[in-house]
Amino acid sequence: MSAETHGERWRLRLRFATHEQVEAFRSYFEATPYSFTLRELFTSTGEQKERSHLTPGQREVLTAAANTGYYCVPRETTCKELAEEFDISHQAVSEKLRRGTENLIKSSLSLED
Repeated sequence: MSAETHGERWRLRLRFATHEQVEAFRSYFEATPYSFTLRELFTSTGEQKERSHLTPGQREVLTAAANTGYYCVPRETTCKELAEEFDISHQAVSEKLRRGTENLIKSSLSLED
């Protein structure tokens, strides 16, 4: 997916179809003078949430927005109604939605900050 170097070190983001392929990759390095450190391992069964880097507040407001129809067309709720639900300002809800959405997009599309 991506590769970058920092001096003699590389940072790779790889995608494997199966766990067997991950193990084959790991085994390959055991037989070489090179090494690697596995930093994160995700599956497509929902563990991606850990990569999204949402704050608890962003997660809470985004979840409420999705559950109450904020993202429906036409909208079934408004920022003002969400703000009242959380007892915060309309601006605070808007910022949580925008920043949370940005974080989800970046992590889902594997974009760097």
